Amino acid sequence: MILGMLAPRGAEIFSPFLIYVLAFMMSLSLQQLSLTVFRPKPSIIRPILKGIFLNYFLFALISLPLVALFFSAKSMIFAGFVLIAISPPGVVIIPMMARMNFNINDAAIGTIGAYFFLILLFPSVMFFYGINADVMEMFWLLFYSVIVPIVASRIIRRLPIKSFTFKYQGLMIDISFFILIYVVIGMNQSFLINQYLDMIMPILVLFIALFVFTLFYMAQMHKRRIGDDLVAGNTLLYSIKNNGFSAVSAFTLFGAEAAIPSAALSVVLLVYIIVFPWLFGKSKRIGVLMSTKSI
Repeated sequence: MILGMLAPRGAEIFSPFLIYVLAFMMSLSLQQLSLTVFRPKPSIIRPILKGIFLNYFLFALISLPLVALFFSAKSMIFAGFVLIAISPPGVVIIPMMARMNFNINDAAIGTIGAYFFLILLFPSVMFFYGINADVMEMFWLLFYSVIVPIVASRIIRRLPIKSFTFKYQGLMIDISFFILIYVVIGMNQSFLINQYLDMIMPILVLFIALFVFTLFYMAQMHKRRIGDDLVAGNTLLYSIKNNGFSAVSAFTLFGAEAAIPSAALSVVLLVYIIVFPWLFGKSKRIGVLMSTKSI
């Protein structure tokens, strides 16, 4: 983040390759996942529905009423937040789960299920706004963000480099996160400096929706003694959004003002990703304390 603010020019060099960095991270994370978990069976319905509910509906339920306190429902800022709400999960969910040594099965199923649901949700919301959505764009987003990494992860599992990628998976994901954060901050450096006043209220809304609510949400799950894998997976499915999708959609469909929430999200979300392990541990201590007092 510091490097992005001080030396943003390098971000322009890496930005065309960002999709490949994301695909690389996703491929590394999915290499430990057996595709048998995606076989059509009743047990995958629950994580798919959970991913859809947490990513789209719960996020909208928490964030949009907060936005309505500060902005008119007809404003471009509100439209920008709607696009964040209907954006699919960020593909960094699975690398984050893998990096923290959690089981990724439910999170992976929920993430991929939410991407497929986007093909139905996005055109419906755009129809409400009177905008014709390109369904093929949804397909290519799904193809490059999910299908290609799944295929690549299967190839990695069959090559001699498998032992190397498994051994250094954490390090390579860390390096990928470094590039991702640097590019996002570097590409938005001038905006963050020159238009920071426009982002104060969107940042406040996102801080409440991400930090305050997720701390409470995770503490409640820990209080109920839900497993760490599910606590982390559920929380990340709710909170991690594909910010690139929301930013491009907002700018293309509504203009620069609608992209302000996505610019704010780029800052808040990156800080959130960095501090999430601490936030998870803090919520666990609070949840244990709450369960002890209730006893």
